[in-house]
Amino acid sequence: MISILIPLYNGIQYLEDSITSILFQTFTDWEVIIGVNGYEPDSEVFNVASLYKSLSNKIQVIDLYPIKGKSNSLNEMIKYAKYDWVALLDVDDVWFPDKLEKQIQFINDYDIIGGECVYFGKEELTGIIPPIPHGDCTNIDFFLSNPIINSSCLIKKKYCYWKPDCLVEDYELWLRLKHIVGNVKFYNVNEVIIKHRLHDDSAFNNQNHDLVPNLLTEYKLLTGYIEPANKLINNNEEINVNEENNEKINNNEENNEKINNNEENNNNEEINDNEEINNNEEINDNEEKNEEINDNEEKNEEINNNEE
Repeated sequence: MISILIPLYNGIQYLEDSITSILFQTFTDWEVIIGVNGYEPDSEVFNVASLYKSLSNKIQVIDLYPIKGKSNSLNEMIKYAKYDWVALLDVDDVWFPDKLEKQIQFINDYDIIGGECVYFGKEELTGIIPPIPHGDCTNIDFFLSNPIINSSCLIKKKYCYWKPDCLVEDYELWLRLKHIVGNVKFYNVNEVIIKHRLHDDSAFNNQNHDLVPNLLTEYKLLTGYIEPANKLINNNEEINVNEENNEKINNNEENNEKINNNEENNNNEEINDNEEINNNEEINDNEEKNEEINDNEEKNEEINNNEE
C-alpha cells in the first residue's frame, strides 16, 4: 500500500539503521525502493546496498548509474513504485516503529501527511524537536517556513514529481503543490515520528539552505505574494530596535570619548602641577644655595678684615 523511496548517494554507512527502522514498522504493507545514484555501473555502493535485499523480498535496489542528483533520482525511482502512496526516507534518518501506523489513519482526508522529528547525531543538538505546524496545515503560510519534514512525509503518488536538478526539492514541491497545483491538503501528526540525523554531510550542515531565499523569491513573484502585515511590523520593530541600539552605541562612544578627554586633561593638569611643583622646588633650592654663598662671602670678608 505504501512505496518507500530511499535515494542513495552519500551515507551507505547509515543504510542499516534506516532499513531496520522500516522492518520494525507496525504497519507492514509496504515496499522499499533503494535508488543508488551518481556512481559508475555496478559500484561498490550498489553492491553493498544490494545485500539488504536478503532481509525482505519487499526490498529492491536499483542501479541508477546514469542519473545524478536527488530530485532526478526520485523522478526515476517513482516509476518503479507500485502503490498509490509514497513515503520518503533519507538514508541517514530513522523512523519510529509506529510512524506509518500513525499517519495512515489520515489518508482519506489529506494528500500529504508529515510529522515531527527529533535531532540526533550531534551532541549539542541531540534531543531538540524543531517547531513545525500541527494538524491541518493546508491554509498556513508556506513562505514563513518549510511545513513538512522530508523524511516524515507520506504523499499521494500522483503528486510525486520533483523539479529536476533542484537542491531544495522538498520545499519546492510543497510550494508548487500549494500555490500552483492547488486544492492539495496538508497535515502534520502532532507527535515525533522520526529521528533526523545531523552530521557533517547532512542537509542541515550543507549550503542547500542558502538556496531557500531564491526559491521563496521565485514563488512570491509567481503568486503575487504580499508579506503579512505582522511580519512587516516585526521587521520595522527590528529596524527600530537596531536603530535604538546603534544610537546607544554612538552615545556610549561619545561618552567614552568625553571620559578619555577628561582623563587626558586631568593627566595634563596633573603633569603641569607636578612640573610647577618641581620648578618651585628647584627655585627654592637655588635661593637656599644663593643664601649659603652670600653667607660664605660675608664670612670671608669678615676674616679678611680681622687679618688686616
